[in-house]
Amino acid sequence: MSKSKLIWEDSAIATEILKRIEGLILTDGDSPRHTISPQGYTTKFDGSMFNSYLAILGENISPNDIPINIHKSALKKSIYDASEERKLNIGYVSNLIKEEEKVYRQQEVREFWLVTAISITGLNKKLKTSTKYAQISISKSFPRDYKKNYDFNMVKRTYPNLDLKRFSWVVVKVSSRCE
Repeated sequence: MSKSKLIWEDSAIATEILKRIEGLILTDGDSPRHTISPQGYTTKFDGSMFNSYLAILGENISPNDIPINIHKSALKKSIYDASEERKLNIGYVSNLIKEEEKVYRQQEVREFWLVTAISITGLNKKLKTSTKYAQISISKSFPRDYKKNYDFNMVKRTYPNLDLKRFSWVVVKVSSRCE
C-alpha cells in the first residue's frame, strides 16, 4: 500500500482515539454486555464506547469532496481491517481510508432524480435554480418525462381527498457516484 498523506485535522486526537479503540478489542475470556463483531471479521470490540469513539474519529477527518456517508463507511471498514491486521495506527488507517476513497472515485458519475410535490400558491411559471451539486426545477404541472413511470393511483389511495392541482411539482436532478 502506498504511503498517503494523513487525512486527520488533528493527528494527536486521531492517535489517542485509535489507542482507545484498540483498548476496546476483546480477548478470549472477556465478556462485556455489548459486543460489536462485524460480519466477516474475527476481531470483537467492547461496544460500550466503540460507536462514540468512531464518531469522534469521523469528526476529525479533514473535509474533501467525498460524501459524509462514504467517509463513515470507509472509516468503519478501515478500523475493522486495521484491527484484523493488528495495525491500528493513524498511518495505516489513513492509507485504508484513502484506498476506499479511491474505489469511490473510480465509480462512474450517474444522474439521479427526485420528483415530489410541494404546496406553493401563486406559482405562475416554472422556476429553475441550481446548486453546486443539483439542478432544481419547480413547475405547476407534473413533468411530462415522468408521467409514464409515476404511480398516481398510489397517491390517490393514500390521500383520497388530495387535490393535486393545489400542488407544484419539484424535480431535483443530482449527479453522483452513488445513491
